[in-house]
Amino acid sequence: NSSASLRSALRVQREESDREMKELEFEVSRERRQLATAEQSQTRRCKATSARLLQLRTEVRTARAGLAENNSLREETESRLQSLKGLEEATAFVLPRAQEALESTLR
Repeated sequence: NSSASLRSALRVQREESDREMKELEFEVSRERRQLATAEQSQTRRCKATSARLLQLRTEVRTARAGLAENNSLREETESRLQSLKGLEEATAFVLPRAQEALESTLR
């Protein structure tokens, strides 16, 4: 009788342990799914950030190239402006003399 009672108690304890084990397995499974979802989300964010960074690098390169071209054009414009100032000064010097020479020739 005590042997049957002991076996019954062991069976109840084993069933209880099995139930607890199934609950734990379910919790572990749920935690793994949540972790996988979080990892996928993190991976998507990382890829999006990498793509944006690549886009920004391209924009910076393009902006730098544009800036270099603008600087080159500015230098060229300044050089031409200096040439025009030189021509203006030469014209201001030569024109009155040429006009004077023409008037004296016509007299």
